[in-house]
Order: sequence, then C-alpha cells, then structure tokens
Amino acid sequence: MKVLPMLLALAVPGLCWAEDPQTFEGAGVVFEVQVEKNLVDIDHRLYRLPNSTVRNGMPSLFQVKPGSVVSYSGTVSQPWSTITDIYIHKQMSEQELAEMIEKEQPRQDGEEQPR
Repeated sequence: MKVLPMLLALAVPGLCWAEDPQTFEGAGVVFEVQVEKNLVDIDHRLYRLPNSTVRNGMPSLFQVKPGSVVSYSGTVSQPWSTITDIYIHKQMSEQELAEMIEKEQPRQDGEEQPR
C-alpha cells in the first residue's frame, strides 16, 4: 500500500510539465536569414524557422529575405523561439510605388489626373 502514495508523489510533479506550450505572435521586418542554421532575425531578435514551416508548398526559410515584412506565430523555446506559421506580406516594387504616387498627385493646374 505504501507503493501507491510513492507513485502518486512521483507522478504529480510530472503533470505540471504536460501543460500546453507557451505561444507567441508578432510582426516585423526581416533583417537577416541564416539558412544553414535555420535562423531568421526579425527586428533584431533571432527565431528558429524550421524547414517544416511551409508556405505555398516550399519552406518559408527559402522565401523570406532581408527587408521582407512578416507576421508570424510559434512556440516559446530555448535558445530561440520556433516560428510555426509565417505570412510574408507582399511589398510594392519601387516602380509600382512611384506609379501609385504619381496617380495620387493632383495636376499642376489643380485638376486631378484621370484614374
């Protein structure tokens, strides 16, 4: 009978470790991608980005690049938290941005350009 209380005493502390992992989410700018280490620097903080994190059938690690704006979520871990889902926001090219600004500026004579 003394064995049962002993087993319970050993099992109860283990239940604390069985809780759900801590998660996080964020958004920011990619500063560096270290493909060989599966690391990505977002807003000067390193995250692990495993090949299993996939967007459009391809590992996200190969799709992000410095300057990319991303939204992401994952699990807190050490030494780096792991990104399990990432969205890469589409950014306009310089030409697309210049064309948009040109369309929005009024003409010199005060009339707006046709849209």
